[in-house]
Amino acid sequence: MHPMQDHVVKEELLGALYCEFINRVNEVGVDVNRAIAHPHSQALLQYVCGLGARKGTHLLKILKQNNTRLENRTQLVTMCHMGPKVFINCAGFIKIDTASLGDSTDSYIEVLDGSRVHPETYEWARKMAVDALEYDESAEDANPAGALEEIL
Repeated sequence: MHPMQDHVVKEELLGALYCEFINRVNEVGVDVNRAIAHPHSQALLQYVCGLGARKGTHLLKILKQNNTRLENRTQLVTMCHMGPKVFINCAGFIKIDTASLGDSTDSYIEVLDGSRVHPETYEWARKMAVDALEYDESAEDANPAGALEEIL
């Protein structure tokens, strides 16, 4: 690290590193399915805002016990029994690689689940995609989901 780090109180250094882990993990987001497949990345879930160590470990435990993977963010509530407050706090930082799901799923795949866009603002993202492509909102080609896929 830094040659002067020995002059910083250890607790202060650990606190600063902890805050930096939280900031960087939430800046990038965490793919829960990847964390299940790659145990070395499971520790990242404890730094997701709204989860922490206990809830992050519990989320992985539920998914491993059911031998399943998340196909959409809604399953955090339905399958993992996550409370509404926790879901609202962490949903924007949890990503699902929708491209890796392919045709192996029966449930609806929301392309925004693979992004850091929060579920509460999906409609805004769809509207921005339609506006960016300059579709006529009353026309047939103003399909918001199609516009998102075209942009992403």
